[in-house]
Amino acid sequence: MNKTLFLFTLGPVQSFIFQARKTQDLYAGSYLLSHLADIAVKKTIELGGEIIFPDPHKRSIPNRLLAYFSESDNEKLKAIGQSIQGAVQHEFRTIANGVLASFSLEESTEFKEQIAQHLEFYWLFQPWGQSDYLDNYRSIIAGLRTIKGTKIFEQITEAPGKKCSVSGEHNIVFYRKDRGGERGPTGSALPRSFPIRLIDDNEGLDAANFIKRCLGPYFKEDFDSSFPSTARIALMEAGERLKKERPDHQRIWKGVEELALFKLVENSSAEEKSDSLNKETIQAAALIKEHKIHCSPYYAIMLFDGDDMGKWYGEPHLKAGVSQYDFHSALSARMVDFADEVQKILIEPRGRVIYAGGEDFLGFININYLLKVMVELRERFGRLNIQEYTEDRPTFSAGIAIAHYKTPLSEVLKWAKKMEKWAKEIDTHKDAFGIAVLKHSGETQMTRLKWRSNDLWIPQLIERLMERVKKEDVSTTFIKQLNQIFLKLFESDGNTFDHADLIIKAEIKRLVGRSVTVEKLIGEDRERFENRRTDLVNVLTEDLSKLYFSCKNPMDFLSVLNIVTFLQREVI
Repeated sequence: MNKTLFLFTLGPVQSFIFQARKTQDLYAGSYLLSHLADIAVKKTIELGGEIIFPDPHKRSIPNRLLAYFSESDNEKLKAIGQSIQGAVQHEFRTIANGVLASFSLEESTEFKEQIAQHLEFYWLFQPWGQSDYLDNYRSIIAGLRTIKGTKIFEQITEAPGKKCSVSGEHNIVFYRKDRGGERGPTGSALPRSFPIRLIDDNEGLDAANFIKRCLGPYFKEDFDSSFPSTARIALMEAGERLKKERPDHQRIWKGVEELALFKLVENSSAEEKSDSLNKETIQAAALIKEHKIHCSPYYAIMLFDGDDMGKWYGEPHLKAGVSQYDFHSALSARMVDFADEVQKILIEPRGRVIYAGGEDFLGFININYLLKVMVELRERFGRLNIQEYTEDRPTFSAGIAIAHYKTPLSEVLKWAKKMEKWAKEIDTHKDAFGIAVLKHSGETQMTRLKWRSNDLWIPQLIERLMERVKKEDVSTTFIKQLNQIFLKLFESDGNTFDHADLIIKAEIKRLVGRSVTVEKLIGEDRERFENRRTDLVNVLTEDLSKLYFSCKNPMDFLSVLNIVTFLQREVI
């Protein structure tokens, strides 16, 4: 019997994951999308399909699946596709109704219509025929692009009304008003007993975002209803230090109210002004001050995407005799193995994973661990166990946004995506990362770099410089002076002139020599001290020169140094 390839994708990814006001929105959207994708995989298997990717036995299921059926009749294939789509739609409706039931809420007509219209499906079949597997794969991918490129417009039937606080696209179906607050003609007011942790005063949500926000009671044990806030992520290392300093107060941290803690640490009179603070928060603030633990209000979001994954699947450079079908299956399995490892790498106090699908990732990172986690993820991705199939090694490009916990989450996500896109544009080989620091003052520093310079990981080099500055081996005055010199030497677009690199290296050495602050040790003679000082100047000059020549232009180099200055202030 002839085989037929089947490609299925589920969306919209943007509204499932990236439309978010809270970290819980991100986590819930990713969880829900993966759950629905898993339903599609299970239904495909139930109908006799053989899954090529993803691995159906793994934890995190991406929103795309490729399978084949031993069937060639068009009507039967159409029925299979509709059945898989129907299973996912049915599950989504079941979840929506279950969420309403868990809070004893009525289903409005508008809620029902929004749920029915929310999901996006793209699927198609490709006869295997006499061509080899790779030709058929390329053909079905091209077919999917054609389908996605065909815009299908549906009549919008929503009545005029206030739009969702998260998406800004659809009418509000549920809202919480504060006492005396008013709403427009759409949506139902939630009872005052509805949990304030789920929906804030004057916040209104459309159906899909309401479901995301309230998934916890429906999934229960399998769902993390206490996903940490951005403030909690920023405080993770401070909490870890506190536990080590005072192991007798291990339980305090669990009850800490992060926003109140920041106020107490920043303003000692805040405790006197409020009698509503819980005792854990007050105790934690007192202990943090006692042990002089720095509480940085900054955290990082990192996202990455595998470089040229279309070519990896569609135009792989395989060893002689290797089956392309076997390679696809193996690559998919290794990607899912990597996703499982990511879940082990990024755990508290380092941060938390939102989504790890193998070739793509989104997560929150405490800035004390940012540079280490960046290298661990990139290094491990490059070691995917596919040597028996190809000599090539996969790479990814990443976007990182460092922001104050008060910065709107949607804005931080935009910057992370912007940095990832910018990193991929560095050159044709990609394999780079972009970092943006969004300071609470409104200033933004951004730079992009390749992951490695020869055998040296650039984030490790940045961390080494940061630690030197933090240990006060060298003053940050050389960074300020370099900024002034660079602005004189280079045009605003970063253009250089002949021999500029030689001048810059000489200036780096001169300024570092003037900024090194090491002091003579007790019992150390002058010659040893001078040799030690000279060695430090040479090491710093060499590290800074490597960093300079790794940058695409001088302005990126200055931005890296300014980011080093920022991190050394914020990292414990």
